[in-house]
Amino acid sequence: MTRTLPMIPLAIALALPLAAGADTLRLKEEVYVKGPTVTLGDVADIEGERADELATIKLSNAARPGDSKQVFAGLVESRLRDAGVDSEDFEIVGSRSVRATTIHLDVTRDEVAQSLRHYIVESMPWDERDTEIAVTTPNFDLTMPDGALAIDWRPSPHFTYAGSGSFTGTVNIDGEPQRTITVRADIQPYVAVVVAARDIPRGSMVGPADIELRKEALAQTSDGAMFDPADVLGMVAKKTIFPGQMLDRRYIEQRLLVRRNETVDVVVRAGSVQLHARAVAKMDGREGDLIVCVNPQSKEQMQGIVLPDGTVRVE
Repeated sequence: MTRTLPMIPLAIALALPLAAGADTLRLKEEVYVKGPTVTLGDVADIEGERADELATIKLSNAARPGDSKQVFAGLVESRLRDAGVDSEDFEIVGSRSVRATTIHLDVTRDEVAQSLRHYIVESMPWDERDTEIAVTTPNFDLTMPDGALAIDWRPSPHFTYAGSGSFTGTVNIDGEPQRTITVRADIQPYVAVVVAARDIPRGSMVGPADIELRKEALAQTSDGAMFDPADVLGMVAKKTIFPGQMLDRRYIEQRLLVRRNETVDVVVRAGSVQLHARAVAKMDGREGDLIVCVNPQSKEQMQGIVLPDGTVRVE
């Protein structure tokens, strides 16, 4: 005996394969997203053959770091249709709305100040041990997207890392600039300057026992301050210098090597030939000065440079 199976309506028969292959989207109640967008994979557990593909569908922009936004099931359905997914190919279950909070990174004002201080220490030409650095702590904290934080600092133009100045910082997350901030700092380097160890009378030559080094704030030094004792030794005091007083070029000068009307040795060079003679200096001269001399026999004038030993070189 042959048994005849019951007939299944055509519409139902066609729907069965679709239902069997449909993707299930189970919406969560609350999620935390990195941003800057909210995707289907962020808000739902997806089961089905196309789970990986559906997870990449963008639903909306994420809220600002630290804030939240609601993502409703209706928006999910709309975005799926926009992506060309037939409504019969998926099923949405679970919550009817999802609270999506954007993960954030809190950067305190103290951390910002410490970042700038580290930059200054690495960039300034002074030794940290001899420098006072006062960074003005900002009056704000930063709420940034989650990721790897880096602040790229740069000083204001022409700032020489001495005195008060401003620094501009670009706040980067994962290498992408997010915000620009400005912070001020005061930098006071201390340097060793040459000072008088005892009275140095006017006209006296400066010797090793006359000077010593003392740390002074760079801002308190004069433009002509001397920092190397070797540059001072052998020079002459233009006026009396008292103990503790800084030696600068206003108070000292090179000693005279040639005096006016004094007979001096002259070296004349003409190509590879070098001649030695005697002449009368017509002016005082220190090392490196250009002075005029006169040949006592011919009365011919000549110009030459005073050398360290008092000889005048004419070329």
